[in-house]
Amino acid sequence: MAITTYKTATQYSAIESKLKTSLGLPANFYQDVSAVLMLKALGNIVGKNRPFQKNVEDVKDILPVVLRSEYFNNWRYKYKAVCDGQECNIIIRPNSQNNYEYVQLTFDGSALAMKSGLVENDKVIIFKKKNSDVFEIHKILNTDGRFTENNDFVAINPSNTDDNTFFNAPVIEITTNEKIYPLNQILFGPPGAGKTYNAINHALAIATGQDLQELIESQKTNPANRVKAKDEFDALVKSGQIQFVTFHQSYSYEEFVEGIKPSVNGSNVEYHIEDGVFKKLCLKAVEKKSIKNFDETYEKFISDLTESGNVLQLKTIKNKKPFSVRINSNGSCVAIPKTETATEMTVTKKVIQNFMENGIVDDWKPYTTAIAKYINETYKPKTEEEDNANKNFVLIIDEINRGNISKIFGELITLIEDSKRVGKEEELKVKLTYSGVKEKEMFGVPKNLFIIGTMNSADRSIALIDTALRRRFTFIEYTADPSILKVIETIDLPKLVATMNQRIEFLLDKDHLLGHAYFIDVKSKNDLCGVFRNKIVPLLEEYFFGDYEKIRLVLGDNKSWKKKEGLLIVQEKRESKTTDLFGSGNEDFEDKTVYQINPKLSLGLYDELTTEFFTSIYTKG
Repeated sequence: MAITTYKTATQYSAIESKLKTSLGLPANFYQDVSAVLMLKALGNIVGKNRPFQKNVEDVKDILPVVLRSEYFNNWRYKYKAVCDGQECNIIIRPNSQNNYEYVQLTFDGSALAMKSGLVENDKVIIFKKKNSDVFEIHKILNTDGRFTENNDFVAINPSNTDDNTFFNAPVIEITTNEKIYPLNQILFGPPGAGKTYNAINHALAIATGQDLQELIESQKTNPANRVKAKDEFDALVKSGQIQFVTFHQSYSYEEFVEGIKPSVNGSNVEYHIEDGVFKKLCLKAVEKKSIKNFDETYEKFISDLTESGNVLQLKTIKNKKPFSVRINSNGSCVAIPKTETATEMTVTKKVIQNFMENGIVDDWKPYTTAIAKYINETYKPKTEEEDNANKNFVLIIDEINRGNISKIFGELITLIEDSKRVGKEEELKVKLTYSGVKEKEMFGVPKNLFIIGTMNSADRSIALIDTALRRRFTFIEYTADPSILKVIETIDLPKLVATMNQRIEFLLDKDHLLGHAYFIDVKSKNDLCGVFRNKIVPLLEEYFFGDYEKIRLVLGDNKSWKKKEGLLIVQEKRESKTTDLFGSGNEDFEDKTVYQINPKLSLGLYDELTTEFFTSIYTKG
């Protein structure tokens, strides 16, 4: 939506009158106002969760920084501002995506909190005052029927300014180039600390140019923003700009990079080289064109061939060897050389598309290139230029330390290093294990592909991670954050979790803390009972290898904490004497205390447990 400009004294006076009615500010506030910008919270050009995202053409005469197009994708700017009497900043983020050059207007501090509470059609009013470089921010709710202006506008007061750019003021330039976001990073911490949760935020920040801290803070301020962020993440996954995989003990190079995979063609089993998720994303990150109507073109090709008897005669491009083509039941091409011992070879739609769009031959090169040439010359598909090198692509590897890194990455462990990426001064390319045997092409990892791994530090100490992996990744710690939890039925969850974690860190280490995610969905005392029964107690049993005396210390069940018997989570079941169990003559065994989980908890009798069952963990009796 374009921004209407009001420049005359009469036009400004009408706007000022409406603002006075709706904002209720003192009359003298308007004496030195030089310009007013009104933005309505609406949908946006290319993404979600950005209500003030504007096409550069609409704001280039208002915000002069957007004219500096050489900074697109590399810079953002801050204007000083005041909102609700507190200092904050208006952030201008030039960007380009999906063939649009746009400007994203957002905020920090008190203004970000204000923005997070906006709903559709609410209006933000930004005042510029004469001889001041600090903007003032206010809002008008969509329920205010007195403010009838319904389109974005900028109104200037001619008596206070002759500045045609209206909002020209000193800005702080902040670089947002790739140095801000490491090419390879691992989010590590104890279970439930929000590593996978925040990997989505990291990926969004990298792929869209949004500010990471703004994303995180906006979601804390308004949970609805998390839903919007997840929707945007899902859209980028669907488009192929972000990919998500999980490593495990059986995960291999063949799944991650490339491998030989079988396929059934009639009664024959054929083997072909198939790209893995990482190689596919690397290739997509350097794509320079796409065919708008490939699906339509391919369907037309299949239809025509089927109607003409399902036989097409072609020759290979280089050696001019004749072969025939038919379409099988899966919609793939079957190439049949004209030889006595002909072997049918399946060329899939995907293989043809990859060659036509990217010039990459996945398999059966002589036949793939000939079929693609025929389709190009016969149907002339429409192509559009789209250089993916201008976008950032992200691969999220969940549980990265559960896989055999050396086995999975293979030779690529060298190529993912920052300085070895394609386009860098020290770039390296290699022949891959399978495709490198018959193809001359060398493979490298593009510099616009970012890798985000997550690692549970309780599974494997950070010190034991492969040295080659550690050197190539930046490690970012996420630890338990009890402060985001709430008080539930007089149970102080932040204090409960913090107390147990202090005890665990003393008895073990910080890698085994209890993450806040275990408690994030707790809404009642009974919910908390279920969490303890099904998650916390079993986890503590694993952490301490069944040493219930230490588990009791964590839960405050030790005698010196002076709990009542019914409040103990881990109770003494009995003291087992060797003579009672085995008779005389077995005095070499020591007597042993056997423990049990409180039966009311283990049997699910949650209604019989009071809130004191949990408050006594952090409150000494």
